[in-house]
Amino acid sequence: MNITPEQLEQIISNLLVPNTEIISQATQTIVQLLKHPEIIMPMMNILVNHPRPELRQITGVLLRKKISVVWAKLTPEIQEQIENALIQIINTDTVKIISITVAQIIIVIGKLTIPIGKWPALLNQVLQWTQSQNEIQKEVGFGLIIELAQYYLRLGTPQLMNGLFQLVGNTLTTCSSFKIRVLAIRILGSLYDFVDNPKDLAPYEQVIPLVVNLLKECHQKECDEEFSEIIDVMSDIVEGFCNIPEFDVITQRITSPIAALCIEAAKSKEVSPIIRQASLLFLNTFVCDELDYCVKNGIIPPMTELLLSILSEYNPLDPTDEESPHRIYAGQVLSNMAEIIPSSDFFPLFWQIASQFINNPLPGVSCALLMAISSMTYTCPISIDEVGDVLSPFILQALQNQDVTVRGAALKCIGDLGESGVTFVFINCVQYLKALVFMTKDPVSSIQSAAYFDIHLMIEKLSLKEIEPVVGDILSTCLNCITTTSDFDTRDAALSALSATVFIVGNKILPFAQTLLQISHKMITAEVHEDIDILQRGRGLELLACVAKAIGKEQFRPYLNDCIEIVKALISIQHSFEYELRQFAYMALVDLFSVYGSELAPLIPGIIEKVVHSFQCEDDYVDKKDNELEISSEEEDDEEEERLSFYSGLLLEKSSAVTLISKMFETVPLEMEQYVPSLLTFINQMCVDERTEVAESACEALWTVLYVPLAKEKLYIPFGQNPYGSNFVKNINEDSIAKVHLNIGNMSEPLSKIYNEVINTYLLVCDQAVDRDVVIMCLNKLIDIFTLLGRVGAAACSQQLSQLLIKILTQQTQSQIINAGQDAQEIHEAESDLLATASDVIMIMFKLFGQSMSDYFVQIFQILSSIVQKRNNSITKATSVGIIAEFFNFTHTCPECISEQALTLFLNCISNKNEDVSRNAVYGLGILVTILASTPKRQIAINASQQALQLIAQLLPTIKRRGLIDNFISCVCRILMIEGIPFQPQAILPQLLNFLPIISDHEEEQIVYSTFAHFYSTIPELQQQKPALVEMFKKALNVEGVYDTTKQLLHQYLM
Repeated sequence: MNITPEQLEQIISNLLVPNTEIISQATQTIVQLLKHPEIIMPMMNILVNHPRPELRQITGVLLRKKISVVWAKLTPEIQEQIENALIQIINTDTVKIISITVAQIIIVIGKLTIPIGKWPALLNQVLQWTQSQNEIQKEVGFGLIIELAQYYLRLGTPQLMNGLFQLVGNTLTTCSSFKIRVLAIRILGSLYDFVDNPKDLAPYEQVIPLVVNLLKECHQKECDEEFSEIIDVMSDIVEGFCNIPEFDVITQRITSPIAALCIEAAKSKEVSPIIRQASLLFLNTFVCDELDYCVKNGIIPPMTELLLSILSEYNPLDPTDEESPHRIYAGQVLSNMAEIIPSSDFFPLFWQIASQFINNPLPGVSCALLMAISSMTYTCPISIDEVGDVLSPFILQALQNQDVTVRGAALKCIGDLGESGVTFVFINCVQYLKALVFMTKDPVSSIQSAAYFDIHLMIEKLSLKEIEPVVGDILSTCLNCITTTSDFDTRDAALSALSATVFIVGNKILPFAQTLLQISHKMITAEVHEDIDILQRGRGLELLACVAKAIGKEQFRPYLNDCIEIVKALISIQHSFEYELRQFAYMALVDLFSVYGSELAPLIPGIIEKVVHSFQCEDDYVDKKDNELEISSEEEDDEEEERLSFYSGLLLEKSSAVTLISKMFETVPLEMEQYVPSLLTFINQMCVDERTEVAESACEALWTVLYVPLAKEKLYIPFGQNPYGSNFVKNINEDSIAKVHLNIGNMSEPLSKIYNEVINTYLLVCDQAVDRDVVIMCLNKLIDIFTLLGRVGAAACSQQLSQLLIKILTQQTQSQIINAGQDAQEIHEAESDLLATASDVIMIMFKLFGQSMSDYFVQIFQILSSIVQKRNNSITKATSVGIIAEFFNFTHTCPECISEQALTLFLNCISNKNEDVSRNAVYGLGILVTILASTPKRQIAINASQQALQLIAQLLPTIKRRGLIDNFISCVCRILMIEGIPFQPQAILPQLLNFLPIISDHEEEQIVYSTFAHFYSTIPELQQQKPALVEMFKKALNVEGVYDTTKQLLHQYLM
């Protein structure tokens, strides 16, 4: 390497000139120079001696980036010279930016030298700096302790741990600088990983009062930034300790004073929004990670009240209210609480407080309640539905409020209720849709667009029959908006609503087809004035594809070629919104393949090429943080690194691309055969992608590749040629739950090979994914495979699947172990969803394999019993009881070794405060006693039946939930129908008559009505009361929801 000091200085100087070409050339040169270890000392010379601070700083940055690569190649003498020079700079330099830059280099070298016992003088020097009167040296010293303490502690130096706690305590007591005291507290965040036993927590307990005092001081002096930094550290400490159960009591004692202070700070309207938001941040962490403690110590009710109070202080949706962010964050905390606390436990508490706000006329209060409901629609849809009689009038009234923010909040609430499938919105869908159509005439454009958006969401979940009374109004208002409105967001939402309406109306849209096609063409060819306007082309294409599905292949054929050309153009476009446009193009192709199937086969090669590009693509959106003035432990590298993008547009493109491939496997499986190996590789990789959106969409699509070998063997016939794109799976055995019935021994090699690859991916993802939602998706797709292939589909993986299900039940999969910051001992909503989906898989296996599952059931019965007894999540308890009950239902057998345990479990759960637990228990007991009555355990079954009848007699008058009443009555009827049972129907059934009619599943209805008919026809005392039964049967004939087959049975009885 031949370069003079002057030349090196000039090259580095060129990095600072305002000329991109010169900077680029200098960068390329310096990258090559930094590959040579001998360049380090000349650069050190510039760092130490050059008069220009900015040149010294950029040289230091370059050294920090590359010194770790060449350090081992330097001689010990050179290394020592560098170490001494760096220390000397900190000791003598008065330019802060230089000291900070040098400290960053020390961090990089320290991470290399400390673990191998080198640079022994560094620690003492750093500790000396923490005691210096020089403010820069003091700051550097604390910053280095924060970054390097963990490396020294790993060497096993307990004295250092005690010394650092002492340093923190002394600093908090004696130092006046906020900056230094905050840095001292950050040291605490570096130590919790090295706490080995409870006694190590004593220093934390001693320091916490000092931390609280500093927070109070920040609070009083309105030092927002310092308060937030301290709260960040304390949140990290809570997260660090939360997964150590034996430390829980002590950590709660340590951190609860911080929580108490944060509650007070969040309550106060006198402090800044930043401090209140920081307080809410800590409380959110505290509740999430110490949930059990918060529940047991009554923290949840005042927290809920606090959050609602914060939300209602002013109007949280007022765009002129500059303080609103902390109130919006209060809504997020409320949503998190609803997610981690089971809805059946949290929502009644929330509603008890929130219902007091219903009649308050203040706009802020109305917005607060609407926002709170919106935040919980995903996690508490059933609980919200149960208060629909109160909530629905409040929401509809809010749509008419004079305050625009209340109307906006009501529309958002309706959208969230619709998206989460809350029943009362869809039962009253005509009323809601009429109200939304009215809101599209609102003078405020944002209200108009929100109304159209809600119409779209609701229509997607409804049938033509349900929306028929308002479909004409919806079509006309959408068409009018699209042709007259200039506002982009409103027109875009109207187009989306129109496409959804066209899709659901189907071929009845034919009279409007020409108008719709003209609108599509106008949208696609419209002139683009702003970048975002180009998305109208995507909306136009979306409408065009919906028309194709609605009017059918022959009616749409004149427009097909133009439509395909538009798709090709959008797939290939280069634009700032290209990801979103490709999403529209891919989803249009999904619709077109549904209609035209193999007619589109010539397009397949080009589509595959574009889709593969989408699978491989990552964008250039990078958030860069300028941290030059901070000491950072992050090492940067000039070399290109593989990076994942989380840009929403790109994620939508990837998801829609894999959806398209899934639709092509379904509609043109034979034409897709040659692409299966390469596509499977991509989809398998996407299934384990760390981005949940990508992984979920890939897992959802993966199983459809099975259609390819099934079609080749003529077991699956794709009817892409018909107007509506339905496909037919050959039913060989109509009695099977499977669509394709195969014998276990005759799965072909091609099908077996793909099946094994698909199943192995699903099982791997279930075990290793870090997000429960991805695991849930995989389990649901396994159910789809078993529904498609029947016993052969489940038998081929039954052993691996059985073990996976046990891991899920015992919380041993990766997503449960990592647990996303939750307390692993406290089962939250996400875990409840996972267990519920796992239970669906288990019940499918019970149904497929019957009594051969008995040994496995005995194994999981003990796990399920433990869940019921030890976990405090009522949803999880209900799911576990339900699995046990369904085993008896599907197999009609009970292993002798667990029969008495099962009866005891059911009896204990019948009186559970949670109605779902009680309902599943009474359902299971009714089946189990029927099974045991014909075994040597008959007397035990009779005794259990007697206890059950007593419990039901006590509980039935107090129950309000219709479904639970029906299950109680069904259980009584099952017991009474046991041959030779020593109970008197004439004393029991008349008391139950007033609870009829029941609306349950088909089997339950048949059992109840046939039991009443049997005994009222055969027992003299009941024959005299038969007219009352006849009236009840007539009443049941007119009740909506009773099965048609049940009504036929009732007609027979009445005849």
